[in-house]
Amino acid sequence: MPPSYTHRQVLLAVRTLGPGTVLRAILEEVRNQTDNGNGAMALDVGTALICAPTAEEPQSSSTLDLVASTIQAPPAQRLSLRDHLRLEISDKAKVQAMDVADAEALVRLSRRVEAQMAGPQIQMSGLDVSAPDMMQTMQGLDMTGT
Repeated sequence: MPPSYTHRQVLLAVRTLGPGTVLRAILEEVRNQTDNGNGAMALDVGTALICAPTAEEPQSSSTLDLVASTIQAPPAQRLSLRDHLRLEISDKAKVQAMDVADAEALVRLSRRVEAQMAGPQIQMSGLDVSAPDMMQTMQGLDMTGT
């Protein structure tokens, strides 16, 4: 029987230990599971933990300005796991100084989280709809609002 899990445990860990400690634990587990041949599953679980919404998060895309030279969270807000991951991956010198396995886990997890947060991309290639055609279609469906 698998151990019981609630996301409250992760939220409590982030609140009490800080996002850096929790992120390091996730990265260590991704690295260990990758060494054992379960890297894809560990990345999926780590991504789900990091991307899970919290009640405290604002609806904006990020609380950080990664372009600024000093990166700080507003005093009223805590860094989320996602924000801390962005902060870690933005420090190129620190990533290059890391152990190869740790850096690989960090980069793979960061890419997976960014892909997850981007959502599905809808491609409209090959679909050429001009404005008059669209208006005609909308009128036919009674979607013009008149």
